[in-house]
Amino acid sequence: MINNSSKDKASKKYIRIVRKANLYDGFLMKNKAIDIMTNALKQPLTRKEISSAYIYIGLLYSELKEYKEASDNFHKGLSIVEREEFRYSPNFNKIIKAFIKNGDLEKATFWLDNLNRRKLYDKKFKRLGYLNSYLKKG
Repeated sequence: MINNSSKDKASKKYIRIVRKANLYDGFLMKNKAIDIMTNALKQPLTRKEISSAYIYIGLLYSELKEYKEASDNFHKGLSIVEREEFRYSPNFNKIIKAFIKNGDLEKATFWLDNLNRRKLYDKKFKRLGYLNSYLKKG
């Protein structure tokens, strides 16, 4: 996101949910953290919060080496904000690699292209450039 207006900031409710999930994740209780974030999706959240929740769930599954679940959640989360601007995160590297580990080369290519186009408004997306060769090695 280029514009840091108040509408782009997470709600206090969502921040509390993420902190709770982080606490369980910190105690190596990733499945409990996944449950917390999955239940959060049943509450009224903004589009970016829903996207963030799916991506966080995907990251947790990826850490558990459950790449199909990770891939599915990453795809859901990214699809929600596909046409919106958002800031670069190092987690995009993990997301693309999880797609590849799951054999989702089509999704990996699609999302890497989508993220690479974002260099126009956030130069940090250039950090994903090396993944093009990583993807070709598959």
